[in-house]
This record gives sequence, C-alpha cells and structure tokens, in this order.
Amino acid sequence: MKFSRFLILSAILFVCFLCTGCFSIEQEIFLNADNSGEFVFHVSVPDFPEDMKSSQTSTPKSSPEDSLKEFRTNLTASLPSSAKIMEIKEVHQNGTQGFYARVAFKQLKDVEDIMTNFAKQSLTKNESGKQMASDWTVRFEKKANKTAFTQTVWVDTSDPKAAKKADDKTDDSSKLDEQITALMLSMVKMRFVLHTATPIAESNADVIMNGNTAVWDCSMAAFLKNKKPIEMKATF
Repeated sequence: MKFSRFLILSAILFVCFLCTGCFSIEQEIFLNADNSGEFVFHVSVPDFPEDMKSSQTSTPKSSPEDSLKEFRTNLTASLPSSAKIMEIKEVHQNGTQGFYARVAFKQLKDVEDIMTNFAKQSLTKNESGKQMASDWTVRFEKKANKTAFTQTVWVDTSDPKAAKKADDKTDDSSKLDEQITALMLSMVKMRFVLHTATPIAESNADVIMNGNTAVWDCSMAAFLKNKKPIEMKATF
C-alpha cells in the first residue's frame, strides 16, 4: 500500500514539474539610505524538451510561454507612478525559461504595491477555482540610528470546499490529498534578497553575505503548514 502511494505521488510530482504550476519567484531589493532603490523581479519555469512535454498524461490549460507572458503583463500593468521599469529581459536557457524585470523606485512602498498586484492576479487558484487571497507588505522604519526593514508574505491556501469533500473520504484518501497539495505548493519556490546601504546588525535571514546582503528561501508549502505569514526582518 505504501509503495503504491509512493508511485502515485511520484507520478503526480513528475506531471506537476511539466505543468505551468511549477515555477519560482525571486524578488531582489537594492535599498538606498533614503528609501529609494532598485527592485529586480524574476519568474522562471522549467524548460523541458518537447518530447517530454508531449508525454504528459494531462494537457496544461496554457503553455509555459503563455503563463510567463501573463506574469509579465500582471507585473507591469499597474506600476506606481513613482516606479519606472529600467529593463525587462527574457531568458530561455540552461533548462529554464522566464524573465527578469528591473524597476527603479523612489519609495519602498512601491515594491509592496507591485508585488501585491502581481500576487492578486498571478498566484494559483485553489481547487474550487477561486483566486487565493494574499497579503504582501514591505516596511521601512527608522529607529534611533538604525533602520528596521520588515517584509511579510502570506497566501491563503485553504479551500473550504475541498475541506468539505475531505469529510466524505477515508483517512488514507484524505492523507493522500494532503500530500499531493503539499507537493504542488512546495513546487512554487520563492526567494527574497535584500541589499542594504549599511551593514546588517540583526536579521532572521537564512544567510547574510558580505555584511549587507540578506537571503530568505521558502516555498508556498510554508503557508499550508504554518497558516501564517512568512516574515523577513533586517536591522541595519
């Protein structure tokens, strides 16, 4: 029984990697002392060979190329007036395809507005077809001679209709559904990078590089497990 479940999960994992739902989001902020700076946004999906794509057991609703175009449109459609796109570059090499967008901003709030808009329009829908609610905040606060940076990201991965269906299933079937959901959410990778003008004194980042670069890695599976926002902090 356990081996059969493993085979099922492995097959689903393989199909998910071929589908457009498997993608990564990277946000990088280069912050100046006056709250201005540059924001680099990168979205990528796997670039599998055509023969592997044609071997899928199910057909995606849209191709990776279509999804990337949609992501790009959603990112640039409603930029704040104080933000300006400096460059957009498409990438199609080394097993991935995606795009980079470099945006100059005059205030950190611009980053929050850009990412909030992107999340509302681009994040995956739940089983009921309803867009997942999300919250994306970025804060910049002066405290004495230090600056406190805080960013929170949250996506509501719950699905009331799916939970209701689970009541009618056996324990094994319900656990399998939970595992499948966790696998799919874990494939949406997110990386957040902050570059500061002065050395970072305190942070909950995964790693600090060269004294003024903080890096956080996570996936949407975090929202399923903890049901609370991911919080990134740095004081410099």
